[in-house]
Amino acid sequence: MSLREAGVYYALVPLNGAIVQFVGINAFIVTLGTLTAVRGLVLILTDGRSLMVARPEVLAQMLAFESGRVSAIWVLLVIGAALLGYGLARRRVYAVGSNAAAALPGVMGQKVCGQ
Repeated sequence: MSLREAGVYYALVPLNGAIVQFVGINAFIVTLGTLTAVRGLVLILTDGRSLMVARPEVLAQMLAFESGRVSAIWVLLVIGAALLGYGLARRRVYAVGSNAAAALPGVMGQKVCGQ
């Protein structure tokens, strides 16, 4: 991480925290809003142009990383689906929210609502 990237990071994290704490907006929504704002700023600063990779060895490393990551994601999805669909983990997954009636049978609704 370069010094410029670290500066942007250390400026946005307290901003996100302040919005969550003092305005009361959900942290996930604030993060998505900040992401959208930063992406818009990048589009303005670059005039919508893509950055080109100048060195072929860097491009080769990027392609190798991308090709390896795709296969790992499919393997993890299959394992996760098998565990959640057929394993004991499906009963241990908690629903998120405040409506206990919407929770599936077998999910402990008391812990969902904090009762």
